[in-house]
Amino acid sequence: MTGVDYVTYLPRTVEYEDGTRAILDAEDVLSGRFLLLAPVDLRKHLAERGFTASDGELRKPLGHGWELRIRILEGGFVEAEVASRECRVPVVYEAFAHYRDVYDRLHVYDRIRGEWIVDVLDHYEVVVPRRRVTVVVAVIGPLVSHALSVLSPPEVPR
Repeated sequence: MTGVDYVTYLPRTVEYEDGTRAILDAEDVLSGRFLLLAPVDLRKHLAERGFTASDGELRKPLGHGWELRIRILEGGFVEAEVASRECRVPVVYEAFAHYRDVYDRLHVYDRIRGEWIVDVLDHYEVVVPRRRVTVVVAVIGPLVSHALSVLSPPEVPR
């Protein structure tokens, strides 16, 4: 975080399970295009990590007026965002960072395309001032992180 701004990274160029690649539209990415899948009950684990339940969400303060909000949906899907009073932005890696010690596979579902993402080739860097969202023009390469090393579609029947 820089001052009161929040910086996150969201997938831009992705590869799907069928081998096709796509450059995702920034507006779609910022609208909450991604769902995570964690086929374990995360509620107790996240409560032990400082999350509190409020309005159907698990919330954890991040400092500078920001909080991480995680919603656990039917079927083990997870939706996450970082929010202040005035602004919110969907996130992927921040949520995974809080549960990877109980489920260490990152499964990212593109709800617009209806497919699992198996690789992220580059990212949007999103700078979120407390009052509005701005996508920084610069695109960065793949993040070197544990999250991307375990990115895969889930091994569950469809």
